[in-house]
Amino acid sequence: MTSYENVPVNTGGSNENEAFCEMVDDNFLQQFISGPTHIAGNKLDLLLCNSPEIIGDVSAFLPECFPTDHYVVEIDVQLKFKRAKPVKRRVFDYRNGKFDELRNFLTRNPINITPTDDIDNYWEQWKETRS
Repeated sequence: MTSYENVPVNTGGSNENEAFCEMVDDNFLQQFISGPTHIAGNKLDLLLCNSPEIIGDVSAFLPECFPTDHYVVEIDVQLKFKRAKPVKRRVFDYRNGKFDELRNFLTRNPINITPTDDIDNYWEQWKETRS
């Protein structure tokens, strides 16, 4: 069973509030700050995420060496990155291309391609002329 206690609820506010709540819901976002983030007891900060498994401890506290009425929000994000496997690619060396031979071939063998808006169709016609 899914708990929706951290999802913002629209209580009939303005259009902007409704749009915000819809955006949160449409993107499966959850709010992870549960307590106040201001000395007066108000929640002024949001931590929205659609991957709850990566959010660890979230805490809010008053900083000791800086005079403010806002809490510092501290978040543990639990990510493990794996190095991507190298991708083998075919790279053509155009500096050593046989362009004179290509020009001669194209001059001797006229290409009859029917105009079309489909690039795949052009490619198929080109391949048929080569064989």
